[in-house]
Amino acid sequence: MILPWIKLPSCKKKLYIFKNAPDKVNEKFINDLSISWLHFMKDNTSLGFLFDRNTYKEDLLGRKIRLLHVTPSLNKLKKSKRLNSSGGGLGSVIYCCPLHKNFTPHNLFYLYSQFQLPKKIPREKIGSICIEIDSKFSLNQIANFGVDYTLFGRLHCQVWGELKSISKDKEYFKQLEKNILDRMNENKNYLNLLTSYKMEKISFNKFQIIYDKIFNEFPELRFILYEVLAEYILLNQNNKKALYYAKKREFFNENHKKFIWDLCPTMLKKFDMKNFFISINKISNYLKKRDIIKDFNEKSFQNWFKWRISYYFLKVGEKLIDEHNSFEDLMDSHPNLVGQVLYRAFRDKHLFELFRSKHLYKYWQKEGIIIPIYSIVAKGEMGINPNLDKLNIRYSVYETEVLNGKIRLGKKIDLKISPNMINKSDVVTR
Repeated sequence: MILPWIKLPSCKKKLYIFKNAPDKVNEKFINDLSISWLHFMKDNTSLGFLFDRNTYKEDLLGRKIRLLHVTPSLNKLKKSKRLNSSGGGLGSVIYCCPLHKNFTPHNLFYLYSQFQLPKKIPREKIGSICIEIDSKFSLNQIANFGVDYTLFGRLHCQVWGELKSISKDKEYFKQLEKNILDRMNENKNYLNLLTSYKMEKISFNKFQIIYDKIFNEFPELRFILYEVLAEYILLNQNNKKALYYAKKREFFNENHKKFIWDLCPTMLKKFDMKNFFISINKISNYLKKRDIIKDFNEKSFQNWFKWRISYYFLKVGEKLIDEHNSFEDLMDSHPNLVGQVLYRAFRDKHLFELFRSKHLYKYWQKEGIIIPIYSIVAKGEMGINPNLDKLNIRYSVYETEVLNGKIRLGKKIDLKISPNMINKSDVVTR
């Protein structure tokens, strides 16, 4: 997927995003709507200019790319001489943030090293490494690094089939498929109200009922809620810190992360999208009281919120849901939607991600994706494809030290990046 932070894609037919979709939609309509949303967000938010005026081009162009990885296990890594990948929204990667060419770190580095990890681990145990990649990418190459996990559903259906074929516990798979089929059939009218992208006559009170119903019936789809809230705060924040980092051409991360942790503290203990739910009233009240968005307009937020939620359901669901008699028919008709539910409903997410990683690595190798990056807002989270050795891409790993707001590279570490996934017991945060 072409990243909007390289160049905002042009749209021959820019759509008015707060207008009902036609009765029949196709892939072209959804693509046009996606691009129209990007242009709307760029032109109508406080920090929309950062879509294509951020630091990413400078960070990724040139002979050396430097990425920072925060870890509480530096001594363990040195002993093992191996850095394993982690699952999550980017697939199976080494999660990092950019170290700019002037050796100042992206603000996401401070969020993890000074705020998030110290909530769980003594600060003195937290360290970081710099992974320096020796490869000169072209603008066209880095434009292709985009990864959109909200469209991983089809891949998830494929992984589901593989896990099902080798499992001896056929009854578990049968029961989970029946559970998903029943839930989809029972809630198809509510799902279709969102997937139809027809919000003009849906009052906000009615939307709240749909919102509560769907996200309680389908906790596996709460990643949509997470992304919509993150986008809204990242793009509309205009307090002192947000504007300070905007001058540095960075989206400030602490505001939206602290919002999430304050209203849904379980996400700080364990980052599980199924546990992420906040009532709309709590969201509005928080944004009214906190110094995040000055002159917060509740009506404007409500309008954005219901249409953007509906957009994601259309993007993931692709078309209206009919009654289905079999799980196979449902999955064939709505692979992206069903795949997202399967991934989060499955009892062993680590095993699921392990099987998924093999497909992602094969695809990334084919497409030349070296640094997978979520493709919407340039918030600083980047991944490293852990197959650098296999791809004959040279890299070095260094200890780091923070001095006067800059990162000083220290001793070179004998450390290999591995596509093997980290043990579940060692996972702390992304």
